[in-house]
Amino acid sequence: MITIYIQSSATSVEVGEEFTVTIVFNSIEQVKSFGLKPTIDTNYFEIVRGEMLVSGAISDYRDGMGVVAYNTCTDVNAPVLRLVIKAKKAVVNGQIGCEASVIGADDNKMTGIQPAAITVTVK
Repeated sequence: MITIYIQSSATSVEVGEEFTVTIVFNSIEQVKSFGLKPTIDTNYFEIVRGEMLVSGAISDYRDGMGVVAYNTCTDVNAPVLRLVIKAKKAVVNGQIGCEASVIGADDNKMTGIQPAAITVTVK
């Protein structure tokens, strides 16, 4: 089973404040590669920058997507992407999420996994 979850440096922020969100990959199956697509409500948040946290692989974050490819199949149980997000407008329980797809050890096709989401209130 492969899952992702999201950690946030804050659950409540002020308009104009920046906070950090980290996407964590949790795999008990080996993977060849995976892709991440953060999802935010752009009415209330903006992604200031993103940074891939993966070592030992080819990885990149640009145009709102993160991709990782390994030379050999690998277990991934670690933070994989850090986003700095700026709060733009007040909202109660604004959504920040992430979609992901993987190529597993036993196939050569992309398979979607359960998206993850959190809420952050902007005052």
